[in-house]
Amino acid sequence: MTKLKNVEINPGRLCNNKCVFCMSGEERDDHEPWADLERMKVEIRVHHENGARSLGFLGGEPSTYPHILDCIRYARELGYQRVALCTNGTRLADPDFLEKALESGLTRATVSVHSHIPEIEERLVEVPGILEKKIQAIDNLVAVKRAGRLPDNVSLNPVLNRLNAPHMEAFARFFAARGIDDIRFNFI
Repeated sequence: MTKLKNVEINPGRLCNNKCVFCMSGEERDDHEPWADLERMKVEIRVHHENGARSLGFLGGEPSTYPHILDCIRYARELGYQRVALCTNGTRLADPDFLEKALESGLTRATVSVHSHIPEIEERLVEVPGILEKKIQAIDNLVAVKRAGRLPDNVSLNPVLNRLNAPHMEAFARFFAARGIDDIRFNFI
């Protein structure tokens, strides 16, 4: 059997955004919104025992999972070389939370941002004023990357659609000017 190299774990489907194209949006479970910490630790350990050395957390919004820092720390203690968050970035706009994530062992972040135009981003994620927070998170992440504290990079993860597709060249230029060199486009 081939050993795993990378694994992604979803601790729950709750999110602080309401993206119109979200695959998890219709499946949110408010009765059991999050996996318990012990279950998460078992998942993390089993995948490591099966050879995984790269671990990503996705969701919903994994940064709002109450035990995300514990999970990041546990993964690094086990020996995962890369631990990443796929996030909408809003919690990473807070320097204190970002610092705690880095101290726990975060090595990479992928931020789901879909437009550099505030009105388009707000329409797509249904949260007023969200772009300013996401830009702050991206700026925070680029700063810690440049300081050598986020060794596996920061990337963007836009979902292309009819509203933002005509603006993707300007989107790439806008974020490249902020220090982003990795954009992974998703098509719907």
